[in-house]
Amino acid sequence: MLFNNSEQTIVDALPIATCIFVGEDHRIVAVNDPMLKIWNKDRSIIGLPAEMVLPEIGGHVFFDLLGQAYSSGEPAQNTEGHTAFIRDGHLQDVYLNYSFKPLRNASSEVYAIIAT
Repeated sequence: MLFNNSEQTIVDALPIATCIFVGEDHRIVAVNDPMLKIWNKDRSIIGLPAEMVLPEIGGHVFFDLLGQAYSSGEPAQNTEGHTAFIRDGHLQDVYLNYSFKPLRNASSEVYAIIAT
């Protein structure tokens, strides 16, 4: 399933950091400004796989939980989860609450994850 401007418009309207990942490679198809600020990225990341955009968090639970939510179809979350982002050229530790909710198509198959 492809996303269009209406999905981006909905994500942009949300007050909390939100992103939609599609497919097993978790391509970023919609992301709002609060999430871009946390990640220290700009909208040029839209369409890219999450692991390419955020390689610095590869060793953290983030991608494990994202993959688990996609493959199992069950929501996943982490409270005060440790991760790291590159800010001002340096890797910086951060602790975040985040959740992954699977999105299903008309056949009940998981095709995307909404992350907040």
